[in-house]
Amino acid sequence: MHLPQKVGVNLFLARRYPPEEYPTILAKLKELNITSVREEISLREVFFSPDGFERYDRAFQMLHQQGFRILLLISDPPGPPASLLDPTLTPLANAISTVMYRYHPLIHEYQILNEVNTQRFWGTEPNAGEYTILLRQIRNKIRNLPGITLISAGLAGPDFPYLEKLFSEGGAEMLDAFALHPYSFPSPLKGTDLELTSEFIKRVKPKPTYLTEIGWPTSTDRYGISEFFQARYLEEFLSLSSLLDAEYIFWYDFRDDGDDPNFFEHRM
Repeated sequence: MHLPQKVGVNLFLARRYPPEEYPTILAKLKELNITSVREEISLREVFFSPDGFERYDRAFQMLHQQGFRILLLISDPPGPPASLLDPTLTPLANAISTVMYRYHPLIHEYQILNEVNTQRFWGTEPNAGEYTILLRQIRNKIRNLPGITLISAGLAGPDFPYLEKLFSEGGAEMLDAFALHPYSFPSPLKGTDLELTSEFIKRVKPKPTYLTEIGWPTSTDRYGISEFFQARYLEEFLSLSSLLDAEYIFWYDFRDDGDDPNFFEHRM
């Protein structure tokens, strides 16, 4: 199967694979006509572990040399983001901007945290005003970096109340693009889901929209479907994707995250 040029994958090469596997993985991506990958870097790891940036440097350099376009998700802060927004010290913005300065111009597209409209990833009750503060702090830190595309965290679902608050707080002005995770499993993405996604995109134009995660699990829990239907839903989604007018779409993910067939996140 050869995927359209606008479709990439969540690869996470640096975090999930040993270096000896890199050549095989990159060869498989090229076989599938995949030229864009979403990578992830853990702030907790690079600033608080002995190895620091080492494996990320190796993976990103190889991806770049092989001609892959990298969208870098900066995630996993060492505490709830809201606790790291001190207006004087700006610890979280400092850490994020350090990553961006390190990898520019190797990488131009940066996604700031993940699914911040959920308590799981924001750490406390989601707050678009606080996220806007973080974005503003980052903008101030990277004003000397040319050609950067600053992408919002991929929102879990079409969360219009969160978006409206983000707009009213001025967060939209801090961003170059918006991201969404329009999961619909175990159902195909159509009908209401597609309408809501299209509505989301209309709201944020003229800035581009990225679908940084989309997929269906083949787990045995209530979210899972068969591999047959997984492939079918992907094909249906790609046929509808022109309606979404998304800049890029990233399938989640390239390889299963674990061995538990009863857990949907291990069978994506």
